[in-house]
Parts: sequence; structure tokens; C-alpha cells
Amino acid sequence: MNDVTKVIKSGWLKKQSGLVRSWQDRWFVLKGQSLYYYARENEAKQHGVVPLSGCTVEEIAFNRDEPDRWLVEISPAGSAKSSETVQLCANTEALRTEWASALRRAIYGLIGGGVFGGPLLDVMRYDMAHYHCSVPHIIKQCVELILEHGKEVEGIFRLWREILTG
Repeated sequence: MNDVTKVIKSGWLKKQSGLVRSWQDRWFVLKGQSLYYYARENEAKQHGVVPLSGCTVEEIAFNRDEPDRWLVEISPAGSAKSSETVQLCANTEALRTEWASALRRAIYGLIGGGVFGGPLLDVMRYDMAHYHCSVPHIIKQCVELILEHGKEVEGIFRLWREILTG
């Protein structure tokens, strides 16, 4: 099975619909750099697809007025929140974090990995150019992140092959 057809993650989430802005339960399947969604779990025909290439993924801060809504936003690259932004809702914080991590790995895996929400190569080039040091600034940031949050927080993404074979 190749990387495009292998299911990376699947499960129930809510998706905000377009015109009415209501929440609909959908079965999501993450394969390669595409997020497919269906009205039912075993449905053969997809209801829609979100192409992930070049997108960013953001976990939206908890809102006390909506305690059962743990949101993830998928936005096209270089785009402010727009009609193309997709909002997903998980039932728990842990589920939201799992989905956000899986989506980021799918997006950055094929381009050599990602760190702190950007392609690894771009971040490395920027750090070397702006901080003029033999060890990129990002290494310092990574160590600080691990020291502050431990290894439970997703901050350094592994290469795509390591995820699939690890």
C-alpha cells in the first residue's frame, strides 16, 4: 500500500457546514495529503475532500461558552481566515490534539518535515540567515519547548517515513 492510499487516521468529528454554519457529524479519513469526509462510517461515496498540501493547521483556544467544542482550523497557505478555511470540532481536547498532530504530519511529511508550523527547510534557512550561528536558533527553541512541556507535546515532527514505519 503506498503513502497516498494508506489510512493515517480516521474517526468522527464535527464539520462546520458552509451556508448555514451549523455543525454536522462526519466520518473523516486522512490519507496522504487529503482529508476525506463521509456522512457515515462505512459509506463508499465521499461527501467531500479537503486537500491539505500547503495548508496550515491551528488548534483554536478553548472557549468557556462552548465547553464541548475543541476546534481545529485548516487554512490554505498564505490565507487569512476565509471561506476556504475548514473548521473541525472534536469532543475532547485529547482528540483535537491527535487530529491536529496527524494533519500537520500529513502536510509536512512529504516536504521533509515541519517545525513550529512551518516547513523545516524554510525555518532552518531563516534561522541560519538571521541568527548567524553554527547551531540554528530553532535547536534552542526545541530544547526549551521540551524542557517546558515534556515529550507529550507535538513540536518537532518526524520525517514521514519514520511515522509510517515507526
